[in-house]
Amino acid sequence: MKLKIAILAGDGIGPEVTNEAVNILKAVAEFGGHDFTFVPLLLGGVAITATGSPLPTATLDACLESDAVLLGAVGDKKFDALSPDKRPEAGLLQIRHALGGYANLRPPSPTPRSRPTRPCAPMSPRAPTSSSFASCSADSTSARPASGTRPPARLEHHALHQGRSHTRRPRRL
Repeated sequence: MKLKIAILAGDGIGPEVTNEAVNILKAVAEFGGHDFTFVPLLLGGVAITATGSPLPTATLDACLESDAVLLGAVGDKKFDALSPDKRPEAGLLQIRHALGGYANLRPPSPTPRSRPTRPCAPMSPRAPTSSSFASCSADSTSARPASGTRPPARLEHHALHQGRSHTRRPRRL
């Protein structure tokens, strides 16, 4: 398999995490005989610092030409004084819209306070230290694509697909 993968390391811990993810993908490529080309691009605070825009046109164009996009964390408090459309998160929302994405997959991390101190299952001698549960949260900003919006045809087969389509808005209590 030959893939061109856009790398959007982002801000904060993003570069560290995406670097490790790239190392894993390199190992997978070597083990499986694949050819992965990695294209580092700017998004978020690093893009604002370098170009003045949270999502440079060159980054968007390269992502649309790629077979996959690996995205790190985006955001930095030093940009909080900017208007919302100029902050790092604006670039994240723009790239999600352009690629047809709308949700985050967030695996939980047990903290000492939330971790049970005794076994949760009768057959388990230990308390759990991890979970196989993951939370999927929809991007609830007004910048998300409208219901039924599809990614560009070139990327449609690479896009995440949801199990069920929800077109109704949740009721507010």
